[in-house]
Amino acid sequence: MKKRFYDWFSLLCIVGLVLFFLIPAPAMAESSLCPCDDLDYCVEWVKEDTVTIKWGQIGKAIVGGTEYKFRPDDFNEDNTGVLISAQRGNEDVLSEFLFLNGDSTFHWDHDIMVALKDISTGSQETPDVKLEIYSRGLPELDFEFKASSEKIDDVKVESDQYAPGEEKFVEVTVKNTGDAWIENVVLEMDIDNFRLKSKGDFEFRDQVIKKNLGCFEQEESKKVNFTVIAPEWDGTTSPYSINYNITAKAGGYDIKGGYHSFGDSTTFSCTEPEIKVKLEVVNEEINMSSWFVRPLYTQTDTHQSVDFEIWNAWEHSFLRTNIYNTGLYTVDDLEVQFAEIPDELMVSETHESGDYKRVSPEGQYYLGQKLIPIESGTYKFPAVVVTADFYGKEFTWKSKSENLKVHGPHILFSKSLAKSDEGYTVTLKVSNDGDRPSWVNVTDRVPSDVNYIGGSFEENLKGEVPLSEWDWSSSRINGTQTMSVDGVLLAPGESFSFGYNINPDSAPDLPYATCEFRGLPDYEGELQSSHFVSGNEVERNFDLSTGEWVDDTEDPQAASVEVAAPDSVDEDEEILYSMEENDEELIVPDASVEVSDESVNPSFLSKLLGPLGDYFNRAQQFVHNLFQSTLGGFGSAFGTMEGAAINAVENYLYAIVIIIALAVFGIVYTLVSR
Repeated sequence: MKKRFYDWFSLLCIVGLVLFFLIPAPAMAESSLCPCDDLDYCVEWVKEDTVTIKWGQIGKAIVGGTEYKFRPDDFNEDNTGVLISAQRGNEDVLSEFLFLNGDSTFHWDHDIMVALKDISTGSQETPDVKLEIYSRGLPELDFEFKASSEKIDDVKVESDQYAPGEEKFVEVTVKNTGDAWIENVVLEMDIDNFRLKSKGDFEFRDQVIKKNLGCFEQEESKKVNFTVIAPEWDGTTSPYSINYNITAKAGGYDIKGGYHSFGDSTTFSCTEPEIKVKLEVVNEEINMSSWFVRPLYTQTDTHQSVDFEIWNAWEHSFLRTNIYNTGLYTVDDLEVQFAEIPDELMVSETHESGDYKRVSPEGQYYLGQKLIPIESGTYKFPAVVVTADFYGKEFTWKSKSENLKVHGPHILFSKSLAKSDEGYTVTLKVSNDGDRPSWVNVTDRVPSDVNYIGGSFEENLKGEVPLSEWDWSSSRINGTQTMSVDGVLLAPGESFSFGYNINPDSAPDLPYATCEFRGLPDYEGELQSSHFVSGNEVERNFDLSTGEWVDDTEDPQAASVEVAAPDSVDEDEEILYSMEENDEELIVPDASVEVSDESVNPSFLSKLLGPLGDYFNRAQQFVHNLFQSTLGGFGSAFGTMEGAAINAVENYLYAIVIIIALAVFGIVYTLVSR
């Protein structure tokens, strides 16, 4: 029993040893070695040439750069066999018998094989021999690289590009495109400065991935893949000089034990810089509106300056310029050609963030400009153009252009003086070049010393707009003739004019005329025409810095002014205006016209009531200024509530002042009557 146990134990040990030594061997051979390795049966022959040789002559063939010579020396009786003398290069002559129905081939060291294909007889009964020359097939490995394409922060990274600090998936395909198998193939891949994300089943050392791919039969291919991470950019070196290569090299052994090595590589380059330029108009259609400007005073121990801000512009637009860096590299020294703002638009606020000269990845520059229209019309903002020299390579990026449509009347007002047979003719003309209608009131004054020709104003009105549609008046006080035309509705494209005659002793001095206008929904203003000194025209312009109409001189103050963003300031001074301009005229809303209304022979009562009326006017103006300045600061928050509040309070206080004035008048009248 004990002996049987030892017998079984010995048998199990023997079986275990057999399994241990024999089972791994075929697996290893299958993975690294090719199964058919017999030179007599497994060589893959490749046909190189065919030669036909007459008996006793020499035929030649060149294979692999070596010359081979063949000569048929003898034949058997039935011409089925031949004695061939052959020589390779300068080696010794080799003689072999070849038979069509038997041993028909011979070879040199299993490298070159000669095969008898046919023996034929010509017309002279001279035999010809047809030989085919073969060479031993050799393996050849080709490489194909495929890499992933990624989208990094909206940047498309192509398969042949890298993104600094980002992953790149790489797949390498090795294929045997040769004419024979190759075994024990070892693949080595140098990944340059890439970092290998995971070693997996590779051997990895000194930036080289290594893996044994075993045997490759003809047309067999195998794939290897891995993930690498590109280095970060140092911020100074030109990305165009930073390229990363993955170099693959594979070698193995053929059937005779010869070693063959093959290699190839692929290169990854940087992405191009990308800048996105966007120009946008917020509120593409707006209406003209009345607004006012207020000064902002800044004073230090060494400096004093004044800026301006615009208030109560109920309708406005924003012009937004955005410059985004959508690439992977910081772009320096950007040059930006911003959209030019037309003169008919005023920038009332500017908001800026970032630096447009240097934009980092995922960074942006923003410029927001609040636009207040001075004149109705259609305005085009050209494209914003950004250029850069990125490490010696020029780039240009553009936005699209934008348009802004401003609706409203555009009132043009002029006063001209022309010599006539009876003296001079004065002509006033008003036209509406806008796209909205407007009510117009025109007032002009003629000093007594220029001799107004009575009735010329009324005569000139004949043939104009029917009197039922508007009112006119003409009065003379202290020799000054005052004429007005009120309530004229000018539709877009319409105009009207009137005039009068004067007969001065010399070239006259004439004051400026005024034109008040009002359009919907909330747009009104006043124009002043030119005036004349000794018959010479002196144009008038509106000076935003003072809020006053001034004569146009050789060095006039510009009608444009830099407008600061709203800030907390003292509200002691306000200048109300809205401006509509062309080359000659500017518009100021809510401006009052001072008209002398004195009598020729003032009575005692008028002397008493004159100061009272002056006090009344001052009180009225005080009420208006007080509540306009008090409630004006809330304009941006409460909108139309402000206007309603001002009107309500003003009307209430006007009533109180009128009651007081009537009471004082009654007392004075009673005293005078007694």
